[in-house]
Amino acid sequence: MLTLEQLERKAVIFEPQHENGKYQRLGDDELKQLPPSVREWLAKSRNAGPNPIRMGYTPYRTMIDGSILSDNATAITGTAEASLWPVADYSGIGPNTLRSGQIWHVLAWGIMTNHSAAGNITITPRWGTTVGGGISLGASAATALVNSATTQPWRLEYSLMVRKVGLSGLNTTVVGNGKFEATVAAIAAATGNVIVFGSTAAVSIDAHASGGILMGMTLGHASDTMTTMGVIVENSN
Repeated sequence: MLTLEQLERKAVIFEPQHENGKYQRLGDDELKQLPPSVREWLAKSRNAGPNPIRMGYTPYRTMIDGSILSDNATAITGTAEASLWPVADYSGIGPNTLRSGQIWHVLAWGIMTNHSAAGNITITPRWGTTVGGGISLGASAATALVNSATTQPWRLEYSLMVRKVGLSGLNTTVVGNGKFEATVAAIAAATGNVIVFGSTAAVSIDAHASGGILMGMTLGHASDTMTTMGVIVENSN
């Protein structure tokens, strides 16, 4: 068996060699020392001529730090719009982070309890860290809740696409779309238990200031409650 020192000495012969300013091809004796799979791919690359083999582009998903709740978020209640979770802690996005063509995904779930006169629910995604300062990304229609639902599970999915990043100020454009689902016991069956929401046109935001993806919920009765049990925010490219 070759020692590491011997392998290092053998590896020297594969260092790039220049001839008239160009890389010199490996000789037959050198090629014989390469694994068969390496020789096969070198041959394919050589035969490709002016159209060499390139690595394929593969999108990937990266989760931002802190985007998994270690415990349930504080329940929201009442008829004033409120964020489902603290944006700064779980879905905040720093200045100069957005890029043209990026897609951000939000997945959240939890439980909800409705009053005996529950009223309607409205979902408003926003860009920002607070309801008051956030820019609406397309609210849902007010949708009837089922009266007297208790501890019913819900699930929310949302995607935000960055179309163009511009200069500081409201010069970056985005579009987004999502859905909110719950059990038959929580949302009126006439809706299919699904509420769709999102942009109907491009929305202008400032990508050079701190922001984030906020999910605003407006409940129909002072005693309605919603609790977020988990939230994941990912960047797919």
